[in-house]
Amino acid sequence: MGLTFVDITIRKVKGTPDTRTVRCLVDSGATLTVVPGATLDEIGVERDDSVTFELADGSTVTRRTGWMYVEFNGHAGYSPVAFGEAGDSELLGMLTLENLKLWLDPIHRELHPMKQTLKRQRAQGI
Repeated sequence: MGLTFVDITIRKVKGTPDTRTVRCLVDSGATLTVVPGATLDEIGVERDDSVTFELADGSTVTRRTGWMYVEFNGHAGYSPVAFGEAGDSELLGMLTLENLKLWLDPIHRELHPMKQTLKRQRAQGI
């Protein structure tokens, strides 16, 4: 296994022309996507909440969060995002992958479309 990096396109909301491309590490252990705060500010993403993260050494940091529109390889949707600060890595987290209906193949280091399933109850016979 190795590291998987992808380039995502982000914008404030669907249809706005102002976009940025961000190279992210796909992190199947991260819940939120992390993008530099300055990049999010440039395209007008609003800070509306905050989240406290636990670091590998046990310490914690708090980051502001918001919502962005993200696109990757024909898949697109809204996703929560953390405003990264100096020293934070750009990460593509699981909530974004789920919103884009993608899964990480860690062996081949690729993202693939998720198979969508639906369970239906059998109709009761008359």
